[in-house]
Amino acid sequence: TYYMNYLNDNNGLPVRIDWISPKMGQDAYQQNTIEYDQKGNIINRTATLNGRNVEFYHAQYNDQGHLLKEVYQRSEPTRLEEIVTEYSKHDSHGNWTHQENSKNQQRHFVIERKIEYYH
Repeated sequence: TYYMNYLNDNNGLPVRIDWISPKMGQDAYQQNTIEYDQKGNIINRTATLNGRNVEFYHAQYNDQGHLLKEVYQRSEPTRLEEIVTEYSKHDSHGNWTHQENSKNQQRHFVIERKIEYYH
């Protein structure tokens, strides 16, 4: 059993989340810190487990707010896993239409999507 403690910024967005177990005392055994850009998009998220960084997420957006790139890293005791997703094409609505994924610097897969809009 555990409970979560949220610390929000002035806009009501969570900037820190602590997972606390009463069995382990009042210190958080897991903690997430979150950063946002001016538009409220998450640009950085770090997870710490028992004082050790175990996950990191970073996102990049262009001036129009279109998602360009996401980097996710997970650290395990014996290795680091990194997943990079790049969004190189967007339609007129700002939705991505071409996505390239790599895992540990090797191309993993590509997604092309066509979005049909109904009015």
